[in-house]
Amino acid sequence: MDSNLTPQEIEMLKRTFPEQETMESGATLDDMRMQRIADYEAAALLNADPCVANIGCINAGLMRTASCLGKAITQEFEAGLASPDDFQKFVRSIDTTLRLTRQIEHFTRFEREVR
Repeated sequence: MDSNLTPQEIEMLKRTFPEQETMESGATLDDMRMQRIADYEAAALLNADPCVANIGCINAGLMRTASCLGKAITQEFEAGLASPDDFQKFVRSIDTTLRLTRQIEHFTRFEREVR
């Protein structure tokens, strides 16, 4: 899998999604995202169906993992890719993030169907 992003596109992404952007409340976007995941997990636990409740909790864990991996990928962009070996690790991280995202989407669709 080759990267199709130019250095200019990478810079644009970094400017568009700054790591430490804060809201008026002082919370970072990452803090807000983690809170929304916690809210999602708490709501899932209230589901009367234990299976659906557990899938919601698993999904929340996947969301946390995907968020952490996304931050690591952003840090990789900021650090630059020093060697082909580093690039291969970066590609694996992107692939893992994509697989997590697909699984999150699958579980989310399931949860909405059983409502």
